Amino acid sequence: MDQQESFAYSYEEIDGRRVAVVNEIPNALNENKHAIQKSALIDPANQFAWDVLAFDRVKKPVLSDYFQSFLGVIERQQDAALTRMAYSAVRKWAKDVPRDQLPPGEDVNTYRERALNYLNDHDTFETDAFLDSVVKDENAERKAKHMGALRDALAENGVAGQSFRPRPDSLPKKQRKQVYETSEGVTIIYEGSREEAGMHIEDIDGGGKRITIETHQLTPKGESRNVSCFGSAPGH
Repeated sequence: MDQQESFAYSYEEIDGRRVAVVNEIPNALNENKHAIQKSALIDPANQFAWDVLAFDRVKKPVLSDYFQSFLGVIERQQDAALTRMAYSAVRKWAKDVPRDQLPPGEDVNTYRERALNYLNDHDTFETDAFLDSVVKDENAERKAKHMGALRDALAENGVAGQSFRPRPDSLPKKQRKQVYETSEGVTIIYEGSREEAGMHIEDIDGGGKRITIETHQLTPKGESRNVSCFGSAPGH
């Protein structure tokens, strides 16, 4: 717990007067819950998959060597494993959401995009912030329902309530890519968000979609690059 200088006071009767006497306490402990630096909940009965639940405010979201040396424990799940589990939970949950319950403009890939962006942009994973970043919906009732379902999915994967440092580089390259296929046989593959990929999708009459992609350069896949040679002999 945090140490904090404090003062203790008492009253004394001096010459018929009640006088306050103040004494300094240089090494007092602050009992406020926010002053707790390290805490651990220990399961001595082997009832759960874990032996110790530990929290380190100073080293958050990781644990210091204090727990390993004092309690003789090591982390059961590393940051990379938790990152993969969090993203996997979103991918599976988004795939199971019925299409008629999706907000306008949303699909499986939009949820995955935002999940990946959160893992790329944040130094610490916090469950509530992650849910709010992934689930976007102007319909408050539907948003609450989806956030509850995704929270359950994270809990099933052992991620909900965890605090860790996201390691997006630990995700398989194939999972980081979003894929769309058109009925005309065109496949679109990109990583990150649509905005970063320069792609925009809009609805058109007749139930179709118009896809617009802006790029600095378009190169046919498998095309060899043009290489200039200098100092070659004549005829070569």
